[in-house]
Amino acid sequence: MRTFAFGPGRRYIRARMRSPPTRWHHVPEVGTLWAIRGLMLWLRVWGRGITRYLLAVIAFYYLLFSANARRSSRAYLRRLGLPAGHRSTFLHLWSFAITVMDRLYFAQDQFDLFAIERHGHEHLES
Repeated sequence: MRTFAFGPGRRYIRARMRSPPTRWHHVPEVGTLWAIRGLMLWLRVWGRGITRYLLAVIAFYYLLFSANARRSSRAYLRRLGLPAGHRSTFLHLWSFAITVMDRLYFAQDQFDLFAIERHGHEHLES
């Protein structure tokens, strides 16, 4: 390891230190504020069920036009040992979008829309 740090690979190590890999939470938001507010209004008017179909359209858009989202999703699915084809990538993007939608409900203290069950909590409370 030490010989590699002082050998010809030294420039490579420094380059990697200067430009760390991009993580999903470091990627800037691509949606505009009015689009996000529009989605929130849609969510309030049409509810959770119909909004899931709108999110499917949005997830399909990301599957087609966002190489970074597609690549990241496929890499994640491969790490889990799952198939990483178009269908699996779409389903992963769609479930991510649904999870974000559910978090919006949780942020507004609307827990009554969900059937939340706790399992195994007794082990943590002892």
